[in-house]
Amino acid sequence: MFMDAIMSYWVPGKIIICGEHAVVYGVPALAMPIAKGMRLELIEGEIDEFVLSFDGGGTTFRAREDGAPLEKMLYALQSEFQSAFTRKQVRVFSELPTSSGLGSSAALGVGLLNIACHQCGVTANEQELFEQAMKLERFFHGNPSGVDHASIIAGELIRYEKGRTSLPWMPCTPEAMPGLVVAHGGPHQGTEKAVSALRRRADSNPKWFQSCLETIRNIVNQTERALLDGDWVKAGQLLSENHVVLSDFGVSTPNLDALCDKAIQAGALGAKLTGAGCGGAMIALCQPEDRQKVVRALEESATVL
Repeated sequence: MFMDAIMSYWVPGKIIICGEHAVVYGVPALAMPIAKGMRLELIEGEIDEFVLSFDGGGTTFRAREDGAPLEKMLYALQSEFQSAFTRKQVRVFSELPTSSGLGSSAALGVGLLNIACHQCGVTANEQELFEQAMKLERFFHGNPSGVDHASIIAGELIRYEKGRTSLPWMPCTPEAMPGLVVAHGGPHQGTEKAVSALRRRADSNPKWFQSCLETIRNIVNQTERALLDGDWVKAGQLLSENHVVLSDFGVSTPNLDALCDKAIQAGALGAKLTGAGCGGAMIALCQPEDRQKVVRALEESATVL
């Protein structure tokens, strides 16, 4: 029987509209939270350790300095906020597939930090929360861009650029995008692996890579303008153009390509992978009246969120 929660906190996942991978190299990206996310519940622990369990206790992790990346992250969090997590357990109920490019690790970090701050009576502004979340994310991804955390913390669609001295978000479209579809086609190989593979290609052909980065920069700028203007047709075309560059990067897969093609054949204005690629999720932008047709087409071979 579940114990009553001391507190509960819900945090969304995220998608990258355009600019993934390039954002690591200083190119802007557009990203936004999604309606699916995870709920974290803090309860009294049964042992003198900080424990995290997923989906009712099926999978459990303990704070350990020499453990797996998640356990090391829990140890660092407990060391920073000891009074919040002494003899405590956090239950996580997630709607986000892991290894999907939908920001599950960033959502977990942001959620845990909000619980920690609340329990310790600490008021953290958005920049402080962002910086703390980035420290936790490095246990999972060695050199995160920060775009996942920024969009989750902001709670709206943002333009993000790495390396700013203050949290670089900017609302650039209405919160509601009724024609957006998010689908998960299976787990990806891991963000760090995808980023490392692309870095090796970039090092071997820097001229080609710089040209690709400039192409993505132009796509991001044009997409931002199209979203501000409500020009869904143009935005959809630009999403598909971004997918072509990501395919050239080697981070798409036959399954992701097929899902994007299927969405467009069903009436989507454009489609692309979202996140690290090498598997994971894709997005499609439709006119609102065409959304259900696209959803039905994608549901034949993917999970629509």
